[in-house]
Amino acid sequence: SQGAEEQEEEKDFIKKLNPNSLEVLANCLVEPSLAGAAPGSRYQFMRKGYFCVDPDSTSDK
Repeated sequence: SQGAEEQEEEKDFIKKLNPNSLEVLANCLVEPSLAGAAPGSRYQFMRKGYFCVDPDSTSDK
C-alpha cells in the first residue's frame, strides 16, 4: 500500500517531465512505406527515439 505522499508524487509526475523531451522535426526522410501510416501508429527506429503519427499530421507536416 502506498502512502499519501507517494500517491501525490505519482499525480505530479508531469511536473517532472523534461519540457525539451519532445522534438518535432520537419523535412525528414523515412522509409517510403510509412507514407500510408495511420494516425496513432507508432514506430521506433534504431533506438534513436519514439515516433507517433498524430491525428493532426498531414502530408505537408
